[in-house]
Amino acid sequence: MTAGCFINSSVKKTNAGIYKEICDFCKAKGVTPPNWDKRAMSVLLTKYNAIGLSRTEPISITYQLDKRCKNLPEKVSLPYFIKALDMQKQYQEVINRDKQTKIKFYGFKF
Repeated sequence: MTAGCFINSSVKKTNAGIYKEICDFCKAKGVTPPNWDKRAMSVLLTKYNAIGLSRTEPISITYQLDKRCKNLPEKVSLPYFIKALDMQKQYQEVINRDKQTKIKFYGFKF
C-alpha cells in the first residue's frame, strides 16, 4: 500500500463532509442545495477542511455560513458560497489555471 491511498481517502471524506454541511445548511434555510462542483470544492477545502466541528466554532464552515448568509436566494451554487465566504480570488486562480492547462500547444512553425 502507498501513503497516497490514505490521503486520497481522507480528502474524499472531508470533501463529502464539507459538501454535506453546505447541503444541510441550505435545507435548513429551505433552499435547494447546490450541485457538486469539483473546482469550487477544491477552493473551499483550502480553508474549511475540518468536518464535524460544532457550529459555534468560528473555523467551521457552518458557523461562517450562519454568520455571512442570513438570507439565501432561491437558487444557490457553490461559487455563490465562495463569494459569500470571500474566497473569490482563490476561485478565480483555479479557473485561470484550468483555462491555461486547456490551451493546446501545437509547436513552432518554421
